Amino acid sequence: VIYEMAVQAGYMTKEAKEQGLENMLTFYGNANAALVERNVIVDTSLLAMQMMLVVKNHGYDSVPMSGFNSAEISKVLGMDDSMIPIMILPVGKALKPAHDTVRLTVEDITTFI
Repeated sequence: VIYEMAVQAGYMTKEAKEQGLENMLTFYGNANAALVERNVIVDTSLLAMQMMLVVKNHGYDSVPMSGFNSAEISKVLGMDDSMIPIMILPVGKALKPAHDTVRLTVEDITTFI
């Protein structure tokens, strides 16, 4: 659907759409479950980050939560076995400002090659 919308908008040729879909089907058709799950987690995390930025831009606060009972959340939300709960993203107004924190520098946690 997204690729077709890109073709209709003139952002992508029909040939590029077909090649992209073929590449994805080949890749994921041969991928093991662990690789697919890793990609789902990465993509979901990027989506959550963007949602957090949008939420903040609208004057709200959020916090990503990954420490929860996945089986129970799946049951409560009626999720089937094809779904994996990755994180919970509460959104609201903070009662008080967040406390300061420390972070490692980019140089301490990144290797540029």
